[in-house]
Amino acid sequence: MYVQGKEAEIDSHYDALQAVLSSIPEELYHEMELDISAAEGAATNKQRLEVLREQQELIEQEAAQSGQAAEEKAVKDDQYIDEKEDKVKAEAEAEAEVKAKEETK
Repeated sequence: MYVQGKEAEIDSHYDALQAVLSSIPEELYHEMELDISAAEGAATNKQRLEVLREQQELIEQEAAQSGQAAEEKAVKDDQYIDEKEDKVKAEAEAEAEVKAKEETK
């Protein structure tokens, strides 16, 4: 899946593995590196801090993207025309009924 479009460059399993590993996001690589270091007892506070900063940046980016999507959806919801037309028609019909009742009196 990760190597689609690169089939011409892959001659062996080593090349395929290298292509897959090179396409992994850098943030994921750093997180796995920290997990391995922590398991070995060699994780540093600097590594932990760097991974936390990367995760925070990703969270902020995702929040900004979802905020933009919510704004766009709100704008689209505001432009529902049929509901306004139905309300105007209902008011006009109500006025016509009132006038008809007044004329019959």
